[in-house]
Formats: sequence, structure tokens, C-alpha cells
Amino acid sequence: MFLNGIRLMALVRARAHLQGYKRSYSSTALVDTGARMTLIDKLLAEEIGVERTGRILSFIFISGQLVKAFEAVVSMFEIEGRS
Repeated sequence: MFLNGIRLMALVRARAHLQGYKRSYSSTALVDTGARMTLIDKLLAEEIGVERTGRILSFIFISGQLVKAFEAVVSMFEIEGRS
């Protein structure tokens, strides 16, 4: 979202739906509107069936905590009914 040429980012609660290769999962999620990727818990990823790409990504949260994650794809990802 842009306002006067400035990209606005926010954290909002939204209805999310993930379709994995085994099953789907829906819940209310905290969404970073400026994010390019989404992180999900390893147990949820295994439960719904994601497909790993082989890449390992590193993220540093605003708290300074370093997190390493496997990059993966799902069959479909919707936020508030939009894919």
C-alpha cells in the first residue's frame, strides 16, 4: 500500500488459509503487510505438507533474534479470501 509515494507497512489480524499438499489449515493470523514471505511453524508445515526447495533462509527479528528456516512452497495461500 502506498500513500504519497511512501510504502506503508502494518501488522494486521486477518483470516488466513493455507492449502498444503496433504491438507489445508485456516486460522486468524498476524500479517505483516510489507512482508515478501510468510513463516509458519515446522509442525504445521509437516501437518499440511509443504514442498521444501532446499534453501535455508536466515531472518533477524526486530528483537535481534536470529531464526533460520527452510524455504518451502504450499499449493495455495489466501489472506482474507485473496490468493
